[in-house]
Amino acid sequence: MTNLFTNGATTNSNSRALNGTSELNSLAATYVNEFMNALNDIDDDRMEAVEASKTDNSEMDKLVQELTDVADVDTTSLVDAVGTDEHTPNKLLASVQSKRSRLKGKEMTIDNYKSLVHAAISEYILREAFDMKKNAARGGAGSVVTYSDEEIQALAADQEALKKAIRNIQSRKCIMKGKVGFDENSEQWLALLEAEEKLKAQRVSTRVVRQADTTKQDVQAALEGVDFGSLKKDELKSLLENIAGIVNDEPTDIDEAEEPTETTEE
Repeated sequence: MTNLFTNGATTNSNSRALNGTSELNSLAATYVNEFMNALNDIDDDRMEAVEASKTDNSEMDKLVQELTDVADVDTTSLVDAVGTDEHTPNKLLASVQSKRSRLKGKEMTIDNYKSLVHAAISEYILREAFDMKKNAARGGAGSVVTYSDEEIQALAADQEALKKAIRNIQSRKCIMKGKVGFDENSEQWLALLEAEEKLKAQRVSTRVVRQADTTKQDVQAALEGVDFGSLKKDELKSLLENIAGIVNDEPTDIDEAEEPTETTEE
């Protein structure tokens, strides 16, 4: 595989300190290693695709999806790190696209190729996290979100992907509500609500009855991660009522398809 690349100095790239940069780099790095390991076992007839990927973005994007599991990436940490600035995703995207462009003009050493792969994977993750479709007029948290009937059907058939899509919309809602001048009648907001409703309608409900011998575990789960110092009165009351129901062994049907209340959208 090494004969595909030249020997030369490594290209050092300095990422701007935008919110989410560290999380994006960390996420992408995992898949870069997966990609490079897969290259060692690639068939000879695929070498042309590898060669083309050095200068052709579309060929690189195909390889990234074929040789890695990046389609399963969990972008929650990235979305949280970016925060409420709707311009940051576009700035991050512009940065990695610029990096891809620069690297294609460099001598293609293995290190430079790895950097190129990293930039390609970073772009994929950004588009996935913030629903920035290629060739779309606008992207980021403020763009209008819609799903075609075909996309809805595909998500209904893949419940994990459906959950990810719903979380993505809920994150975008939080970002929009945190903006100055938020308008609940805006086209973007109404489109988000409509898309969320459509997606939630596709969830498959799995009914589970809590058993008496799981009381301790259920109480521990209910208390896990709770910051009592920041709980509001109503939230504390709800939590105590929930625990009381568990301790009193009241059989409760749990709909696993239901998402937790978006407490961040108060």
